[in-house]
Amino acid sequence: MPEAVSAASNRSWRGWFKFIAVGLSGYLVLTGGVIVLVELLGMGKRPAYAIMIMLVMAGNFFVSRAHVFPHGRTGEPARQAVKFLVVALSSRVVEYFSYSWLIGPPTDMPYVYAITVVSALSYVIKYYAFSAWVFR
Repeated sequence: MPEAVSAASNRSWRGWFKFIAVGLSGYLVLTGGVIVLVELLGMGKRPAYAIMIMLVMAGNFFVSRAHVFPHGRTGEPARQAVKFLVVALSSRVVEYFSYSWLIGPPTDMPYVYAITVVSALSYVIKYYAFSAWVFR
């Protein structure tokens, strides 16, 4: 069994910038996909968000493991995938309810703004959770 690396060795400015790049890419895919599903296909805002968030989450695991947390490649992929799902699904549930609250009364925030606010706050929390627990 490979030796676990410290959480601190998984954190760096370079890793943080890569994580931000992955996050921004995911944000663009998420937002663009929701817009397409809502505006072009007439899907509801909440189901469209749920579908796109699952697709983005799957891509984020593979990109994060390969490029953002290079020390994490020494861990067992299946075990990391389970940990990733725990963190990602937990945060996505919180994100979904936050998003739903923001687009509903009393705030009635435009859905694209709500995606932006929820995603930005979540990125910071997930970076530390992934580096400290998932990819070590």
